[in-house]
Amino acid sequence: MVLQSGILGRLEEGATIDLRADGKAGSGLVMILQTFADAVSRGGIYQSQEWPFFSSARKGANVRVFLRIGKGPIHVTCQIERPDIAVLVTERTGTEIDFAGGMSDGFYVINTERSPLEIAKSFQLRGEIFTVAGDRLGQEFLGRPIPNISVLAALQKALPLISVEQLLEALTETGRKRRLADRYLLANQSCFRSSLKEVRHATVLGEEGWTHPLPAFAGYRGYPIGGQSRLRTSLTNQTANYAPPGRRLVFSDPLDRCNGCSLCIFNCPEGIIEFEPHEKLGVRVTGAKSNQFCKLCRECIEVCPVELFSEMREGA
Repeated sequence: MVLQSGILGRLEEGATIDLRADGKAGSGLVMILQTFADAVSRGGIYQSQEWPFFSSARKGANVRVFLRIGKGPIHVTCQIERPDIAVLVTERTGTEIDFAGGMSDGFYVINTERSPLEIAKSFQLRGEIFTVAGDRLGQEFLGRPIPNISVLAALQKALPLISVEQLLEALTETGRKRRLADRYLLANQSCFRSSLKEVRHATVLGEEGWTHPLPAFAGYRGYPIGGQSRLRTSLTNQTANYAPPGRRLVFSDPLDRCNGCSLCIFNCPEGIIEFEPHEKLGVRVTGAKSNQFCKLCRECIEVCPVELFSEMREGA
């Protein structure tokens, strides 16, 4: 594959390989990126930088994870806007967000029953496309439609920086850290090896200068995934301290001061901020469904420039 030799060549020259992965909370997305990062770092040749773009999230919410791999210290810490590799662990997420945004030709690793050519046409992708039926394989080997192990196998096919055995060793160790029983560790290995045989690949070439087209704006749909810049840079605002008993989030705007900045909408990890179209502001926040999934992470409180959110004691 020409593209594969291209990014591996850039890696040798000192550039990083940037990977962005999307899926649903509960799909095992974070686990496989941590495993892959751990595996490639073990040999002492590569270094990696991996982080999820969310804090705690309810099962089923869209989540995003980044991974950078380089041959030396990685000093860049910004989020990945133009990845070399896009991973889609939950196919439904691809209908809710543009998981290939910022890419031209590149690598795509996707959990789907569909063929690479079908998925390329559906999502308008160009490059090296790897697909694997992760839900089906997860059901067969793990007893549940969990696609992450199959996607990890497809990632190994797309980016063979390490051997299969090295990756399996890291996968087993990750499972032990999570206190998985031996039978599940063995099931993971069986699922991984079988998935390797079922990964499908196709090269879909685009015209010179082709870039993945931006989708037409159709509302925020599955967004936001949660920016949470305050949480990610804070050493004290820990998830264990969320939602103290007897306290709840309150939104109040009696003087109509919302300026339409949308920071609360983008930073809320649960997507519970209510808003409406506004002729002058673009969007106007009208409330928050604080009784639905709100865990009082305080993101909206921290980012609102006109202080419309607050934390109050129940019954106050």
